[in-house]
Parts: sequence; C-alpha cells; structure tokens
Amino acid sequence: MYTEKTKKNNSWNTVAVKTIEQKYGITHIYVRECLRGAPKSILAHKIREDYKRLTNELDSIVQREVAIIAD
Repeated sequence: MYTEKTKKNNSWNTVAVKTIEQKYGITHIYVRECLRGAPKSILAHKIREDYKRLTNELDSIVQREVAIIAD
C-alpha cells in the first residue's frame, strides 16, 4: 500500500493574480512565488496582503450574486 504524501498543488484565484500582475507590472509567476512565501521582501508582503483582500472581496461579490439568483 502506497502511503507516502504527495506534493500539494496550490490553486490560486486567477482573477486576483491577474489584477496584482497588472497593478505592479510583474509576471504571474512572481506573484505565485510571493503567495507561496518564497521571496521575503516588502513587495512580496504587499502582494500577499493584496491577494487576501482581493479574494475576500471577490468571494463576497460571488456570495451576493448567488443570493440574488437564489431569491
């Protein structure tokens, strides 16, 4: 029986990643590296904060729209 753990693939919100990419003028690869925690810089910290804020806003928009459709 195979019980060894496998590497987890992260699934990032592509809308948030694209928005951050355009805001800072960087590549999506660097954005994803920052979200993984690889670079330890001020910009990387700002990117993580922006990503968290954007995903929270996007989630609330989706929940509102679903509630409207459900009613």
